[in-house]
Amino acid sequence: MNTLNELLNIKRKNTVLRSVYVTNKRFDGMLIVEVEPYDTTGFNAINTTPSRYEKAVETITKAVRKYFDGKEKEVWINIYSDVYGANENIYKIKQGKFISELI
Repeated sequence: MNTLNELLNIKRKNTVLRSVYVTNKRFDGMLIVEVEPYDTTGFNAINTTPSRYEKAVETITKAVRKYFDGKEKEVWINIYSDVYGANENIYKIKQGKFISELI
């Protein structure tokens, strides 16, 4: 299991992407991506005000789209937050949106 930070070869240490883990597991054919705070940066981004949480989710989904474009059609993203609970959703790579936004 690698972080999205490693897979995208990002050198920055203070990034929420260090908290994004690409697993080898699949659910209904979709690759599972887990987001759980790795360090203070991840914790502060995910367990914070609603606007900062939304910005962190946007950063995560942009990176997921960049990495998986051409590799996967959709991924299952699980974001775990002490403040907002678990956010488990299907992310459509080509559309760049969660499936709940497309309905």
